[in-house]
Amino acid sequence: MKSILTWGFSGAGIGATVGGGVVGFFTGMIGAPFGTIIGFITGFFCGAALALIFEGTPSVLTQGRAREFLIKMQEKHPDLDIRTIVDATEHPLVKKDCHVYMFKSDGVIKCTKKDVMSWLKSECWKKNP
Repeated sequence: MKSILTWGFSGAGIGATVGGGVVGFFTGMIGAPFGTIIGFITGFFCGAALALIFEGTPSVLTQGRAREFLIKMQEKHPDLDIRTIVDATEHPLVKKDCHVYMFKSDGVIKCTKKDVMSWLKSECWKKNP
């Protein structure tokens, strides 16, 4: 959400500046406020859309971010419980036969989104309560 608002307001600032300047130029500064408002609104929505494109789930996740991602996936997989998510993302491993590959980088426990999705698709978590 923070990222969407940041990108949205950045786009709004650019849109307001461009919209006010262009409309003001063509109307002798009479329409500048109207152009600013239109540019602000348009820029905000364009910026928010770009945030969703550029700042989706990153390819490398921290342990906490991976857990948050899997908790959101509970909507699609209601039989996936939190204890299983925590066990599968522990480092060092709790269950060696059904886990998400975790590694330490710069002192932070991380994994790849690909490994998280592979673990989820394998459905080994259904067999190992």
